[in-house]
Amino acid sequence: MGKFLKNLSLGLVILVILVVILEIVFRLVTGPPVATRGQRIAERREGEIEYALIPNLDREFAGARVVTNSLGLRDHRPPHKSVDKKQVLVLGDSFTFGYGVPLEESYPNLFEQILNETSEVTGYEVINAGVPGYDTVDEAELLRKIIPHYSPELVIVGLHPGDFMTRQQVEKNLLVRVRETLRYRSAFFAWLQRIYKTKLIKYVPPPKSALTVDPETIFHTPRADRIKQAFLDIHETSASNGADMIVLIIAPLIHWEHYPYKALHTSVGEFCGENSIHFVDPLDAFSQHDAASLWLSPNDSHYNAEANRIVARALHDYIRGVNR
Repeated sequence: MGKFLKNLSLGLVILVILVVILEIVFRLVTGPPVATRGQRIAERREGEIEYALIPNLDREFAGARVVTNSLGLRDHRPPHKSVDKKQVLVLGDSFTFGYGVPLEESYPNLFEQILNETSEVTGYEVINAGVPGYDTVDEAELLRKIIPHYSPELVIVGLHPGDFMTRQQVEKNLLVRVRETLRYRSAFFAWLQRIYKTKLIKYVPPPKSALTVDPETIFHTPRADRIKQAFLDIHETSASNGADMIVLIIAPLIHWEHYPYKALHTSVGEFCGENSIHFVDPLDAFSQHDAASLWLSPNDSHYNAEANRIVARALHDYIRGVNR
């Protein structure tokens, strides 16, 4: 027994030394984990929405400059109704907001650029109403607050599978919490996580204990019922203001052959079709690219500029097809 414990202790020491060496090597080669967190850009609010972006902000956040207008939207223009340009409001979470990238590289802004470059119409204005951490319920309430200040012809809702998970579900999952802590502290773990999600997950599926919800049944839960009702609320608010509505799927950057949310994409598309809501799914466009090449950084799977460009093109192609 004593010999076993001695060998076990020696093995653990060797393992720790190996991990330390790997961490040093990865920090020298790839640099330390990118700090994609930063100064506070949101404040608590009374009412249905728990928090909102601080109005009239100009601050560095997550490695990029964030400027907000008087409504607290990431848009350099003051709120206004337009008579000579077509306006588009884009709701969503951190992926829509453009987490970690300049405003010019967020997909709402790239969508505006492509529209204005290719359209015969004299100008589009695409307003980025994305807020990190928001879900569809929050976005429905935000739309009611901001739409009187604009004249949109189209409202786009960026839907991330995370919308179907409550914050409590994520916070209670110990493995998720440990993973989120390590990826901001260890260059080696950040590299390992990206390699796993974009390469190795094909061969070693994640344990059920690491999942907060079952991807196959995610659209058929009480939480999903709230999301569906929020879609209908957004649709009603948009229609009453003369605007069409598009639901855009935000695809997590995971190995495409083992992408876990295909059933969710199908269910959302069917729901939109049943309720006369347009639906855009860029998954096929994403699958033409290596998922790892689209990560914001080795330890952050938010969209980089190229991923945002793929989304913007998918939206443009859909709009062009509808308007033919």
